Amino acid sequence: MVWIKRWLAGVVAGSSVLMVGAAVSAHENSPRVPEVKQVKERLLISDSESGDVVVVDDGAVGERLSTPPAPLSLARSDDGRTAVAMRGRNTDRDHATFIDTGYDEKTGKARRAFVARTWIAQSPGGVTNGRMPEVAGRIGISEEGAGSITFVDPAGLSGLGDTDATTLRLAGPDHYAFVVGRDGPGEPVLAVGHLRRGGVALLDPTIGRQTAWVGGCPVLHGGTTDLTGRRAIFGCADGLLSVDLVDHTNTKTPYPSQVRAANFHAGPEGIRWGTTEGAQSSIQRIATTDRQPTIEPVDLAVNGERRTQLRTTVATDGSQLIVLTHQGWLQIRDGRTGALSREVRVDRPYPLDYHEHTEKAEMPDLATGGGVVHVSLPRSGRLLTVDLDSGKVVRRLDLGGMPTRIIRLSTTP
Repeated sequence: MVWIKRWLAGVVAGSSVLMVGAAVSAHENSPRVPEVKQVKERLLISDSESGDVVVVDDGAVGERLSTPPAPLSLARSDDGRTAVAMRGRNTDRDHATFIDTGYDEKTGKARRAFVARTWIAQSPGGVTNGRMPEVAGRIGISEEGAGSITFVDPAGLSGLGDTDATTLRLAGPDHYAFVVGRDGPGEPVLAVGHLRRGGVALLDPTIGRQTAWVGGCPVLHGGTTDLTGRRAIFGCADGLLSVDLVDHTNTKTPYPSQVRAANFHAGPEGIRWGTTEGAQSSIQRIATTDRQPTIEPVDLAVNGERRTQLRTTVATDGSQLIVLTHQGWLQIRDGRTGALSREVRVDRPYPLDYHEHTEKAEMPDLATGGGVVHVSLPRSGRLLTVDLDSGKVVRRLDLGGMPTRIIRLSTTP
């Protein structure tokens, strides 16, 4: 029986060696395969049907990033390394999802984009034309339900550590318009427009101290700066409120017509283009070089045929003004004068009352750069690319779902 025990001991010992060997073999190092690639242009497009954010690299559809359903806003940081998708406000939990874009606009090196983390917020906002207020590399996410704005250092988002963030208290829950300008010495000033309170708070964004309050702006919506960045301009129901960020003086400029300005796009030489919701047949050309802005309506009609603006943007250098109309035409206009250069049919007509609420994004969107404009078409699940010089459609990309908001990352402006 002794030899049987020795034989069994040998078998067990041998089995142990085999098991250890198998374990070592199973966990041996595998060769790393680099995923970095060169990409001239990366688009992130939110899908209001699924909640996904679709990545498109140089015209090729890549991965889809899952975010909470019904995205309402999509924005990028100034350096393009961070994006934020904010969920619509039709449930009891509002989400702000931070995305590491995986893209370097200086080199064109692209890695896989991924969701870094998601916050629960109270009516998150602060997005204007695909951008967020940003001070010294820190991006601001407002909580309109809480009456605050939190500035986040995006460097700490893509990991398990604490995120460096500073929350500033505002005048109270409201709908805000944020403008970042400069004071006399060149230090940043955060001008916060309040819709319901009808005024503007000037804040030192480093400590959150309010330095001034300027009232007299009923139903305030939308803001911009002049060419110097030392004057903030806000759209009121009865005109434009201009606030000097150096001495805090202000002026009011009445609109020349019944059409107000509630959103602004920057043209060249201090020109700003003002638009508002509704099927408006004109947009506001605003010259900001003088202390008192001047406002001139620009009619969108072509050869006597009515056109009404649905979405508006400008080329990255402001040289061209692009207007998508309810009638399905994409207009390409001079960014300084507003004169029509050309228009191209991109979609079937939209109802004149076509609009969206706060539960999700439903409108088409425009993103410019590299001499083209990308147009999302939610009703057909398609992305069109139009050459701005020729006015021709150069690419049609079927995305499916309901593509709405677009942000563009690229090595070229």
